[in-house]
Amino acid sequence: MKTIEDPLKSNRRLILTVAISVCAIMLFCVIPNAYAEESANTTSEVVNGPAVNPYLASSLYAITHFDSSQSDSTPYGPPRGNFTVDPTTQPTVSGGPINIITLASTNKNYMWAVGSDHVSYVNATDNNWTAVAKYEALADASNNSFPAVPDENFSTFGESSAVGMNTSSMNSSLKSLFGENYADRFGNGLYSVVDNENVLYTNYGDNLYAFALNDPNNPSAGIKKLYMLEDVVTAIQGDDHPPYARLFGLSMTYDGYLIITFSNGVAVINRDLNTTSTSFYKLGSGEYVSNSVAVDENNGIYLASDSVMHKLVWNGKNLSDNEADGAWSSPYTNSEQPPMIKVGNGTGSTPTLMGFGDDEDKLVVITDGAKQMNLVAFWRDEIPEGSERIAGQIPVTCNFTTLPEWIQTEQSVVVSGYGAFVVNNIPENVSSDLIGQNKILQVSLMGPAYDTAYGAERFQWNTSTNEWSSVWARSDVSSTSMVPIYSQSGNMALINGYRLPDGWEVLGLDWDTGETVHQTIFGDANFGNGAYALLEYLENNDLIFNSFAGPIRINYNNSNLSSGADGAGSWELIPENSAGDVVEIKGTGFVGDTAKVQVSFEKDVTVQDGEYEYMLENIIIPSGFDNSFTVQATGADDLNVRAKIILWLTKSAKAQNGIATVSQTGVPPGTYNIRIDGKASGSTVKLKITAVQEVEVDSEGNLNYEYNTKSIPAGSFKVIIGGVEKQIEL
Repeated sequence: MKTIEDPLKSNRRLILTVAISVCAIMLFCVIPNAYAEESANTTSEVVNGPAVNPYLASSLYAITHFDSSQSDSTPYGPPRGNFTVDPTTQPTVSGGPINIITLASTNKNYMWAVGSDHVSYVNATDNNWTAVAKYEALADASNNSFPAVPDENFSTFGESSAVGMNTSSMNSSLKSLFGENYADRFGNGLYSVVDNENVLYTNYGDNLYAFALNDPNNPSAGIKKLYMLEDVVTAIQGDDHPPYARLFGLSMTYDGYLIITFSNGVAVINRDLNTTSTSFYKLGSGEYVSNSVAVDENNGIYLASDSVMHKLVWNGKNLSDNEADGAWSSPYTNSEQPPMIKVGNGTGSTPTLMGFGDDEDKLVVITDGAKQMNLVAFWRDEIPEGSERIAGQIPVTCNFTTLPEWIQTEQSVVVSGYGAFVVNNIPENVSSDLIGQNKILQVSLMGPAYDTAYGAERFQWNTSTNEWSSVWARSDVSSTSMVPIYSQSGNMALINGYRLPDGWEVLGLDWDTGETVHQTIFGDANFGNGAYALLEYLENNDLIFNSFAGPIRINYNNSNLSSGADGAGSWELIPENSAGDVVEIKGTGFVGDTAKVQVSFEKDVTVQDGEYEYMLENIIIPSGFDNSFTVQATGADDLNVRAKIILWLTKSAKAQNGIATVSQTGVPPGTYNIRIDGKASGSTVKLKITAVQEVEVDSEGNLNYEYNTKSIPAGSFKVIIGGVEKQIEL
């Protein structure tokens, strides 16, 4: 394997060449084929995001499914290309066997890792990924009937493979590593939330916990139970609660109360878990909830039972189902329990909100429980004249030539703007060995030992016709049980599955075309199985892979990865020190007809009178192909990227989760003036500009590339060509 990172200061001119070229590319991409006056304010589609909940620890990752709207959408993401990683060599925080998400804390240097056995506080500074404190929550909740599992047991399972195993051999293995009652570990710590005081709320056994640090200034001093609500169902519902009642989901109102979703209702309670403050709403007889809830900025709470979609409204004192308060309920289609992976006969989705701010349509979306599921949108607020509560629905086919008996998912709908993405989790042929087995056993074997699930589809809501349409569908991609996400920076949907010959993988599918644009190959090791968890990416685009045996951190620049996208070539800059001159990049050993050149740099821009601005003048965009760019503005309210070759054109975005992002593909050559600006509430805005261009590789694996560096701004640039990264200061 080759190491991607190989910084050589002597190659700073090379970086410069590529950097400016790519940066220009990325910025000039903003310009459509037609020209328009800036005064006309021509813009592409602006994607609004959910309002930031001030009572969460962070605008991103402080709650399962990333934000209060449950969008599963992140500003960050991986580089395009193919990568192979040995997960057994990457830094891992042990836990599980289900590790739904690693949550943000109020300190950006640390995160809360929540497994189905314990919680950890993780040092995430720079390239660190180490648990500095741990609390064995399941052992505490069960009076040690579920004892703590040694870290080496998780490592043993993660490093081994399910290939060649069956239900009997895997069951024996799981029992030996995690205990005779390992199946009952499922369901603990699945939905969690961290508040703005860095208190983590989650459930273990029958108890609801609020965890905090013993000493916020010294995280290694340990984790404590700040509050605990023992037997939470009885504490809130009383002794006469149904025997099947259990806690499923957690969220937070926009006025700082904890929302508890039970299988038979919803409660709102003070964050000190004082039950005298509780408001409980009981669902109708026969309804069952197996997911969490979405919340809007007006404290509308959206939950889906196995047969009815509900909107309740929290008024600060009570939960209301009164239509006069904006509440409603609507039945939807369900059928029967699928043979594996999925829980229940209704939706497998936590509801996801769609449409924010000044967007025309405000919707909440789920997949229904039909055997061949539909994507269903409900009007969140008033129903437009001539419509019904169900705004629209469309069958999910995943482009199967012949529809299988089941197309169903246990995952929430991924939403960005009015785009939606869903996956199928049910194999076409389910072995009788797996039917009726516990979920941990099923998810351990599906893929490497038994048939995997295939199918994904991307949809778009049309605000003019109030209809769904299918944008693209893939029947050849696998998503076993991990929650898919959307990367704004990469403009891709990301899934985890198992496919031969590569084994476990993370696959990136272009949001607009469905084309495979990223692949991280893990191979057969169980560490590559993201059982029921979420994919995450950090601000530096590191992958947090919440694997079966614990969250793994993968740095695409510093880890021992091999890149198969362009071949592992080498390159240099000639001359080495030539600011303002024409420089040449010469590379050898590349595989294929083209090589990707990726350049990124960051710039802190001062905010004056609530506005920020950054200019680049006379930027030359050379001829190239498959050009793409992303501009991210952290700390901004919105972002405008304006480019001028004759007349000005603008592409804009509003901030989501505190970050505004503009992306574009297809860049024509020319000389441009570029202005990046917007509004901001703070004192500075951090701009990060990333661009990719493909250059030709000759039949002998060589590349030659020239660029005039006259207009390149001073600063630090990172350039990756063929998987080799170099960083320079100009």
